[in-house]
Amino acid sequence: MYGWIPILTGEILFDFYPLFILSEIATKLNDSDSEKIDALLSKKAEYYRWFKATDDVDRKKAEIIISIQKNKVEDVLFIDKDKRVKAHVSCEIMKDGIVKLELLSAQEETYKKDIIQQAFIIVRNIYHSHTHHTQHEDLLLSPVESIDKKNAIGDILKQYLAKIVEYHKRIRRSIELETKINQTANLVTKAHGEMIYALNFINSFKNDINNWQSLLDVFNNARDSINVLSKDVELNYISRVNEKITHVTSQTRNLTLYLLILTVVLVVLTIVLIFM
Repeated sequence: MYGWIPILTGEILFDFYPLFILSEIATKLNDSDSEKIDALLSKKAEYYRWFKATDDVDRKKAEIIISIQKNKVEDVLFIDKDKRVKAHVSCEIMKDGIVKLELLSAQEETYKKDIIQQAFIIVRNIYHSHTHHTQHEDLLLSPVESIDKKNAIGDILKQYLAKIVEYHKRIRRSIELETKINQTANLVTKAHGEMIYALNFINSFKNDINNWQSLLDVFNNARDSINVLSKDVELNYISRVNEKITHVTSQTRNLTLYLLILTVVLVVLTIVLIFM
C-alpha cells in the first residue's frame, strides 16, 4: 500500500526530524530486546524508539516500536501487552513524501488494512505538522492499495478531489445550521489548507498526472469557492449579530416604555395621596 505525507517543501527534509520529539516517547530497549528485534528486520536499525501512541483509527493507545535509519522510519512494530510483536509493517519513505507500506506479519490477518492505516498515521504524524488544524480533525488521507507508485498517485489524487465535495458540503451545512462561528471558520481554514496541499501534490507529481494543468485549475477554483464560502460565513455571522442587537434594542425599548408607564402611575398615585 502507498500513502502520501502532506508536505509543502517538495521534499521531506529528513535532517529536520530528529524523531525524539514524539509525545510520550521512551526508549526502553535493552541489548537483548534489540537483538530480538534485529532478527525480525532486514537490516539492523541505527536506533529504536519505543513509545505509546493514540491512533486516528479507533482512538486507542498502542505501544509502538519504530526502527530508524538516517532519520527515516523503516519499520513500525506493534507490541502486545506481553511485550511481543503482534504486527510488523515495513516503510519505505521517499523524498517526495510517498510512503510504501507492507505488512510483513500480523497476529490477526483480518485487521491488515487497519494496521497499515495505523502505521501510516504514525509515520505521517512524525514528518507532517498540521499548520491549519489539529491532527485528529482532518479528513484523513488514507493509504491506497495500488500496483505501483504511479497508480497510487492517481488514487491519492482521487481522495483530494473527494475532499472538494466533502468540505463544501460540511461548510454549507455548518452555515445552514448556524453553527458557532469559530467552528465554521475553523472548517473553512481546514478546507483552504487542504486545497493548498492538493495543489502542491499536483505540482510535485505532474510528470505522473496526465491532466495536471486542468487539475490545478480545479483546485484553484475550489480554493476560490471556499473563499466565497468564508465570506458567506462572515455575512451570516454579521446578520446573526445584527438580529441579536435588534432583539436587545427592542427589549430595551419595551423595558423603557414599561418603566415610563410605571413612573407615571407612581406620580399619579403620589399626587392622589397628597390631596386625600
